[in-house]
Amino acid sequence: MKKQLIIIGIVAILVAIGLSGCTSTEKTTEKKNPEDIIIGTWYYEADSEKVNFIFYENHSMCVSYGSQSIWTEYEITEDSLTFINPADGQTAPGEYSFSDNDNTLTIITDFSSTLILTRQQEMKL
Repeated sequence: MKKQLIIIGIVAILVAIGLSGCTSTEKTTEKKNPEDIIIGTWYYEADSEKVNFIFYENHSMCVSYGSQSIWTEYEITEDSLTFINPADGQTAPGEYSFSDNDNTLTIITDFSSTLILTRQQEMKL
């Protein structure tokens, strides 16, 4: 009788351990808000000159190269990025995608030009 209780106890423990391993271990990835990802300084090299794109939370942005800077506005949604000229309201819409852990921004404009921007890493003190 003692042997049966020991065997039943061992089987019960093994079943409990086996069933506890049946839970889902998949990580659910929370989709990031593109409005948060785009904020910051991005750059690309054009004719051996660095062009900076600085996106601000208030939907304004500055494009600077050399000693020139151009201020404009932008709108970003889940599937489009639109640049807006505040002087006349003209827009330049395009598609975008983030890659490389959100450190690369690819913009394809409706004018068939492609910009590949790299996030400028902030210096840590």
